Amino acid sequence: MKSPQTKFRHCHARFVAAFLAASLLLTCATGASHSAAAPGNPPPLRKALVIRVGVISYDAYAKGLKRYGDELRALSQSYFNETGTKVIFQLAVGSYSDVLDWYNKEFVDVAFLTPQPVAQLRSVFGDEELNRRYIATHATNGGDKPVFEYNSVCYVEKDTPIENASQLKEFAARGEVSFNFVDPLSLSGRILPEYLLRSPEFGVTNINTTSQDEKDDNSATYTYSRAASIASLVKLDEDDSLFGGDPPAAPADQEYVALTGKKWPVAFFYDGEIPPQFKAKLKKVSFPALESKRLPEEIAIATPAFINVHRAELLKLFRVDRANSFFRTNPYPGYANWLTRFNEVSQWVKELGIN
Repeated sequence: MKSPQTKFRHCHARFVAAFLAASLLLTCATGASHSAAAPGNPPPLRKALVIRVGVISYDAYAKGLKRYGDELRALSQSYFNETGTKVIFQLAVGSYSDVLDWYNKEFVDVAFLTPQPVAQLRSVFGDEELNRRYIATHATNGGDKPVFEYNSVCYVEKDTPIENASQLKEFAARGEVSFNFVDPLSLSGRILPEYLLRSPEFGVTNINTTSQDEKDDNSATYTYSRAASIASLVKLDEDDSLFGGDPPAAPADQEYVALTGKKWPVAFFYDGEIPPQFKAKLKKVSFPALESKRLPEEIAIATPAFINVHRAELLKLFRVDRANSFFRTNPYPGYANWLTRFNEVSQWVKELGIN
């Protein structure tokens, strides 16, 4: 029987294959020439700028494809109105590791990367080269006043007998927790939570990502999307409910775990709206050390060859530092530049031994 982790990985691979094929066909182009032409003569041709873009999907791939597609299409229209030059975006949506791999192999010209993949690039290329490739920091929250930071939260099923971080520590010490992380490279959905759990303050070192059968360990699986992590709290897999039926009215935590062999699912993901169908079924675990950490948003970064030729166009296209723009070259007051804001993240990655 496949473990939940294996199921997620196989499902994840199928999504990547399907949506990569579809998304490469998506062209976010806009505009016809506004130049005047004599009757009967075709309008003058303008050379289009084609940009292959890789973006990480934090939820469903189709949702990510639409969200980034809409935003890039708006940028293309704005650029065309100002310059008369058409921009064609070829958009590919994938996982954290997919997009990093595409970027490294130059299958894309621009990638939107979160802090952990950036930390990997930083360890290879250094600060100077990364600053050279950097276009801007991207706010993914939207709104008239874009925010360039976010935070992580911890959730459980509403009848789980875990209310706060102290109780989570106690349950984890007995190996009675199943940690449902989003992705190995997710900052809010894995890296920060695991860093805090393993810290001296909490001392939860029995986190097992390789086997679901170690009785004294807390199992850890990857769901590969925020939506799947939320759903994982109310389902053990695609068919079974959390308790195989209605949960007990007053769960006897240790006896329940000993009797069933199942562990209490706990999920971490970025703080945001919970889908309506899940709101009444979940509760947030009070975890101040987790929630108080402000995490830097993703960046847009170009490949070395592309930035060498198109730096000016990219900065103008992404409307860097304009009022209400979702892009800033340094959105963090008090920091010398965007990269210094990532220093803490690089330290977490190093201490967890993530390559």
